[in-house]
Amino acid sequence: MRKLMLMILLVPLSGISLMTQAATRDDGRMMKPYPLAEAEMQRNVIVLPAVSHEQNYRVELIVGKKVMADCNLVHLAGSFSEETAKGWGYPYYRVTLQPGLISTRRACIPAQKTSRWVTLPAASEKLLRYNSKLPLVVYAPQGIQVSYRLWKGGDDVVKSEPR
Repeated sequence: MRKLMLMILLVPLSGISLMTQAATRDDGRMMKPYPLAEAEMQRNVIVLPAVSHEQNYRVELIVGKKVMADCNLVHLAGSFSEETAKGWGYPYYRVTLQPGLISTRRACIPAQKTSRWVTLPAASEKLLRYNSKLPLVVYAPQGIQVSYRLWKGGDDVVKSEPR
């Protein structure tokens, strides 16, 4: 009886595990349209799960890394651009960083540095369309982490007033 109960509980869980692996596994077909990463670059792939009403969702990319910084406001300097896979028409994104950091110039007393997470503001400025059928592919320099945040619009729509 215990074995039967255990089997009943484990079979659905194994199905969930297989679905997760299938959604994140690169079987070659999913990445075929996208070029390989160039030297000193890494290809980051985000596979979004299918949700109902995908048109209500947006994706914010967060590109950053840990650095030693003082009390000043610090950001990465660079650009975030959209490109198209040749012959396929699928979008992918490229992060280009400039040397150094953008920083305010306040006097920090005491002048000690701490490890902080700094981001590239250009990457967060644009909310991307949610599409579970295509991966989000981001080419970034080695050592840069690409994360994402989901945004969902509410069901309430407020009309404007003509004036």
